[in-house]
Amino acid sequence: MSQNDAIAEVRSIVDDIEALYAGQEAELDRLRDEDGDVPSENLYEWDRLRYDVHGEQDADMLGEVRRRLRGLIESQAAA
Repeated sequence: MSQNDAIAEVRSIVDDIEALYAGQEAELDRLRDEDGDVPSENLYEWDRLRYDVHGEQDADMLGEVRRRLRGLIESQAAA
């Protein structure tokens, strides 16, 4: 794997992470009112997204990042 390929893969990893977090923030934003506060009727859903769903998505993404970075390291070591 060339250095350009490695840089492209790192960029792809960063793009995936940024897309995940942007999606998570969009989900949370839809629960906010026009003042940016979370109304009490949306608090349960807010907590569920913030701590249950997003935590699981973050853990999955971390595992994917680790796997992809390990692949980059191993391909550079083999070169």
